[in-house]
Amino acid sequence: MKTFLSLLLALLPVTVCAQTSGSLWTNYLSYRHAERCEAVGGLVYGVFGGNLLSYDEATDEVRLYYKDDGLGGKGIIATAASDRLVVLYDDGMVDVIDPATDAIGHITALKTNAGEVGDALSLACTEKYAVVGTSKGVALLDMERLEVRGFYTMEGGVTAAAYCEGKVFAVCGGKLMAGNVTDNLYDASNWQRVHQGTALFVAPAAGGVYVQTLVSGLQWLSATDYTTRAVSSTRYNAWHRCGTRCVFIREGEVAVVSDGAPTTVTTFTLDGTPEDLLPVGDTRFYLCRGDEGLQAWKAGSDGTLSTDGTAITGYGPQTDRTGFMNFVDGGRLLTSGGSFDYYETTFYAPNAGYIENGNWTFLQTEGVAEAAGTHYRSLTSMAQDPTDAAHHFVATGDYGLFEFRNGAFVRQYNLDNSPLRPFWSNSREYVRVDGLCYDAAGNLWMGNEQVDTVLRALKPDGTWRSVFVNDIKGCRHICQILFDRDGRLWAAQRDWIGSLRGGVLCVELGNTDDPDDHTSTFRYNARNEDGTAVDFSQGVNCLLQDASGRIWFGAYSGVFVIDNPAEFASSDFLVTQVKVPRNDGTNYADYLLDGTPCTAIATDGADRKWIGTENNGIYLVSSDGTEILEHFDSENSPLPSDRVLSVAVHPDNGEVFIGTDAGIVSYLSYVTRAAESLRRDDVLVYPNPVRPDKGGVVTISGLTAEADVKITTAAGFAVAAGTSTGGTFRWDCTDSSGRRVAAGIYYILVATKDGGDHIAAKVAVVR
Repeated sequence: MKTFLSLLLALLPVTVCAQTSGSLWTNYLSYRHAERCEAVGGLVYGVFGGNLLSYDEATDEVRLYYKDDGLGGKGIIATAASDRLVVLYDDGMVDVIDPATDAIGHITALKTNAGEVGDALSLACTEKYAVVGTSKGVALLDMERLEVRGFYTMEGGVTAAAYCEGKVFAVCGGKLMAGNVTDNLYDASNWQRVHQGTALFVAPAAGGVYVQTLVSGLQWLSATDYTTRAVSSTRYNAWHRCGTRCVFIREGEVAVVSDGAPTTVTTFTLDGTPEDLLPVGDTRFYLCRGDEGLQAWKAGSDGTLSTDGTAITGYGPQTDRTGFMNFVDGGRLLTSGGSFDYYETTFYAPNAGYIENGNWTFLQTEGVAEAAGTHYRSLTSMAQDPTDAAHHFVATGDYGLFEFRNGAFVRQYNLDNSPLRPFWSNSREYVRVDGLCYDAAGNLWMGNEQVDTVLRALKPDGTWRSVFVNDIKGCRHICQILFDRDGRLWAAQRDWIGSLRGGVLCVELGNTDDPDDHTSTFRYNARNEDGTAVDFSQGVNCLLQDASGRIWFGAYSGVFVIDNPAEFASSDFLVTQVKVPRNDGTNYADYLLDGTPCTAIATDGADRKWIGTENNGIYLVSSDGTEILEHFDSENSPLPSDRVLSVAVHPDNGEVFIGTDAGIVSYLSYVTRAAESLRRDDVLVYPNPVRPDKGGVVTISGLTAEADVKITTAAGFAVAAGTSTGGTFRWDCTDSSGRRVAAGIYYILVATKDGGDHIAAKVAVVR
C-alpha cells in the first residue's frame, strides 16, 4: 500500500465505511487533523478535529462515527480507555463505547448541569471509575452504572485528575489533593494536600499516581501513604495510559513506564512532538501528528522511532467550519471555511475547494502566504469562472483577492496591482474583500470593505470597474452580491459600524466604466404589508431570488421578501413579512421567523426555501413561506451544530448541503427541479424493484411541476394519487388506508397539470 498526496486530493489506501447516515442524511465531517488515540478491543480509535474514527488493523478498515451512530455530541476534547472507550465532549457529555457490541452509553449529568459543574477540562479512567476535571471541581463517574457518583467543588477548578486505590486525586491550582471515596468528599475538610511540589498533571498508575512537577520532574506517588519515588528529572508536557503502561511525551522524546517497574524509564526519540502517542507493543506505537494523521511507528535498535505503515487521515473536507457554499457547473459544490472578523480576534485556517461526485478537491494552501507576502487565512467566499472551470478566485477577510488555476496559486490582487484599497494606512494586510459573484458578462464583482468605493469588478480582459455608492461608503461588510434576472445588482451589508447600518442595496448599473454611471437604493428599514415599521439595520446576511422572481433576504431580525424587485426604489415600497397561520382554530398568524437571526437561504426544485439560522438550526418552508414543513436542529437531527453558516441545494438531485461551524451534513429531500416538458425517457423510477429492507419508498423524478400522479394495480384499481413536488413524486408503497400494498406490478400514470401530456411507467413491489 502507498499514499499519493497531491495538491488537489488525497487518495487513501484503507477501506472506509460509508458516510451515509440512514436513508436521508449524509455526513461530510473532517478527519484530517489527528489529536487523540486509544486502543480498545482490537481497535485503534482516533480523534480528528473533535471527530471520532476507528481503525481495525486486522481488516485495514476505517470506520467514521457520527451523531446518528449514537454518539452523544460533537467536539471531543478527551478520551480514555480501559475495557471500553470513554469520550468527553466540550459540553460535558460523556460517552462510553463498548467495541465488542458497538453499544454506546451516555452520562449526561455534567452537560445538563454545566452551570454548576463548569467547563470540562480533563479525563482519566479505570474499569470501575472515570474522573473528569472541570473549571469548578472534579466529577467521579461510575462506569458500571453510567452515572455521576459525585461532583466535588474545588476552588480554582481541577486541571487534571485520576482515580486509584479508592481515592480521587486532583490537581487544583498546582496543588495535588486527594480524598477517599468512602469519605464525604463534599466536605472540603476531607481533602488533603498529598504532595508539596507544584503539580502540573497527574496520571493513574498501579498502586498510585504519576505526578509531573514543576521543579522535581516526574515522580510516582503511593496511594497508600503518599510517599514519592523519583521517576525522571525530565519535565514532560503530556501523558497517555494504555493497559499497564504509561507514556510521557515532550519535544523529541517519549518515555515509557510500566506498572511492574514504575521508576524504570525506557526512552525513545523522534522528530518533533506528537499531539498524542499510544503504545501497542514493546517497541511499536501509534502517533497522532496533527495534519500528518494517525500512524503506526516502530523503534529501531538505536531507540529512534520511524513510521510503520500508512497514515490514517484525509477523509472529508479540510476543516469542519464551512462559512460559504455555492453550486456551479451543475453538481460542483464550492466551499470555503472562513468568516470575516472585524475585530481580528479569530482567524481560520485556509480552506477552499469543492466536492464533486463525492470527491473533494482543494486549492493550494502551503506556500500561498509566502508567495503573496501577506497572510492567507479566513477565506470568506469563492467563485469559479463560468467560462473556465479551472479558474477560481477566493476572497479573504483582510488580505485581498487570491486567484488559482487548476488548484495552484496564481496571484493576489491588492493595492499594488488593482483598484482594491486597504481601510487603513495603505497596508497590504488590510485589503478587505468578500461577496464574490460573476455577472452574465463574466465580470467578477466583490465588496471592498471600509473604503470609499466599495463595489469593484474584475473584467474578463483583466481591467477593473468601480461603482461608487455614497450610501455604503466605508461600509463594514458586503457579505453577498446577487444579480437578479433583470440584471440588477443586489448586495447584503452584514454589519452595523458607527453610523453605517446593515441593510440591502440595489444598483441599476449603467453601461460605462464611470463610477457614477448607475442608480442605487439602500434600505435598512421599511414598512411591511401591514404598515408596521420593520428594521433590519443590525445586518443582512443572505439574499436569494426565487422561481417567481421575488427577492428573499435573511437578516438578524428575521426573513423578509421583496415581492417586486423593480419597486425597491419606490417611495411607497413595502417589504413583505410572510405570515404563517397558527392553524389552531383561530385566524391568527405569526410572521415567519420573526426576530430569528437568519444566516443563509437556498431554494430547492419545488421553490421551497431552506433557511439557516444563527442558533436554531435550519427550517424548510413552503415556496410562499406560509407553512413550516421541517425544522432540524442538533437535538432532532444529525446537525452537528445549531449555528448554520451556509446552505446550498444540488440542482439535479435535491440534496441539501448544510454548512455549520462544526461540520457539513446533507439531507436528501428527493425534490428535484421540475422538467419543462414530460418525456418518458427523462422519467426515472427508483428503486425498481422496491423492497421493504430498502425503506419501501418509490421515487419518481423527471416530472413537470405539479404533475398529477396516480398509482394503480395491474387490474387498474387506484391505490395512491397525488401531485409532484418540483419534479419529484414519492410513494411509500401503501394504499389510501395506509396499509402496505401486496407484492406485484404497479402502474404509474402521470399527466401534466394542464392534462396536455401523459406518460406511464411501472414498478415492481416485492416482499
